[in-house]
Amino acid sequence: MRSGSLKHKVEIHSYTELENDFSETVKSWVKLHDAYASILPLKATEKFVSKRTKSEVTHKVLLRYIPNINPNMRIVFGSRVFEIDSVLNIREENKILQIIATEEL
Repeated sequence: MRSGSLKHKVEIHSYTELENDFSETVKSWVKLHDAYASILPLKATEKFVSKRTKSEVTHKVLLRYIPNINPNMRIVFGSRVFEIDSVLNIREENKILQIIATEEL
């Protein structure tokens, strides 16, 4: 993979339970990694749900290998949020991850 194609700076977030100052358990997203990625739109769909239109775009995200990325995580690119659907370690070489992710609009 050519480094010039990885032009989008993204963050990988994990949904985690944390304890606040009052010893209460709070669930929130925590940033785990910063990475540079290529984000390619694959398909867009629109659904009519409860009197409104819901749009989703599926993307292929390529980035350098990071261990333990899974579908319980998300990718944040600026103000955009991509829910991870699947993660593939290309050729099992631990060099490139191909992530299929969905963005709700």
